[in-house]
Amino acid sequence: MIRQRPSWHYQWIVVHQFLPTVADADVIRDIERNGPRFYRPGGGPFIPAEFSVAAFRFGHPTVRSSYQVNENFPGKIFPDDPKAPAEPRSDLRGGPVDAEHAIDWRLFFGIGRHDSPQFAKRIDATLNAQLLDLPVSAIPGANDGALARPVASLAVRNMLRSEALGLPSGQDVARKIGEVPLTDEQLGTEGPMYLWYYILKEAEVLAHGRHLGPVGSRVVGEVIIGLLDADPTSYRSAFPAWQPTLGARGADFGIADLLRTAGVLDDK
Repeated sequence: MIRQRPSWHYQWIVVHQFLPTVADADVIRDIERNGPRFYRPGGGPFIPAEFSVAAFRFGHPTVRSSYQVNENFPGKIFPDDPKAPAEPRSDLRGGPVDAEHAIDWRLFFGIGRHDSPQFAKRIDATLNAQLLDLPVSAIPGANDGALARPVASLAVRNMLRSEALGLPSGQDVARKIGEVPLTDEQLGTEGPMYLWYYILKEAEVLAHGRHLGPVGSRVVGEVIIGLLDADPTSYRSAFPAWQPTLGARGADFGIADLLRTAGVLDDK
């Protein structure tokens, strides 16, 4: 019961705030009300490769080179010198976080009237140059001198994963869900295209990069909501009529309410 309350509030944010922001709100509304049409876990919930290897990698183009973490700490996602020591911290690689590097959430969410959060980049078919030449430290199991530079590109790695797992093309997935596939002209390519690239290009062409297009929205929305529906302890399964009780009520409840409840939001 102690875990249930914050879990349900977080699940509500994912369904009612996160998904309608990153995906087409009409598609998410349809899935929320009518359930998934294509994701059918049957004997047990699972994460499809189309989701993990392609659709949910839509965030890669949205990454910026650096972020203002708090008033006194700006950090690049990777150090200028790949051999730079982790301490003193100057970048956003993983590891212990000291108090002086703690996140000021007002810089990442529009919480107050005077806050100016840092926005993610648009969802399109271009990646930050730093993600096209990843440092060895960012690739699990990689060793200096043993990593071919093309494989250091996140774009190449994503497409190699698609090849290895035999994912269907973006056009085939579009047809499967009843959408008209993008044309070669819209894609800027010829023939079948990797699902990951297709989903990014779809967002760029059909939604101006503001959110996912119909294919990306359907895959991301159905899997996330479908996993909640398959979990007997989620609010959607255990109490579908439930609404948040911490902070704002119903549709007005959002990430700011959860952060305040957790005591990590300074409203000064």
